[in-house]
Amino acid sequence: MYAVVDFTDYRKDNRFEVLGVTEDVEYAKKVAFQNAKKELSRQRNTEKTFYKITSKIEDYEYEYLHPINKIIVAYKIIELVKYKEGLKIVSSNTSVHAVIELDKTEITENVDEIEETLICDNYYSYDHDDCDY
Repeated sequence: MYAVVDFTDYRKDNRFEVLGVTEDVEYAKKVAFQNAKKELSRQRNTEKTFYKITSKIEDYEYEYLHPINKIIVAYKIIELVKYKEGLKIVSSNTSVHAVIELDKTEITENVDEIEETLICDNYYSYDHDDCDY
C-alpha cells in the first residue's frame, strides 16, 4: 500500500497531509509529480533564475520533518541559475510531494472503551487574560 503525501519541511511551519492511498505505486508517483507540477506552475521565473522540480532531495536525516515510513520518491521545487557549464541551486521550496510505503498491518489489539471522564475540552487558553488561579 502506498500513500501520496504533501508536507511542509520548514522548522516554523510543519504540515503533513495524506492525499490518498493506492496499491499502484506507479499511479502514486504520477499523482505526487502532478502535485509538484501544480506548485511549479505558481512560480515566476525571472531574468536570472528559473524553477524546476527535483527528486534529488538531500539526506532526510537533516530535514526538519520526514515520514518514518519508507519514501519511494519525493519531489521539491528548486530555484536555479545558470552557472559555468551547468546549473546551480539558489533555493528550494519547503513543500515536499512524496510517495511513502505503508505497512499492511491491521489493528487487532484489544482496546478499552473511551473514558469520557478523562477528557477535558472545557478550559481557558494560555493567553487568556482574566485568570484567577
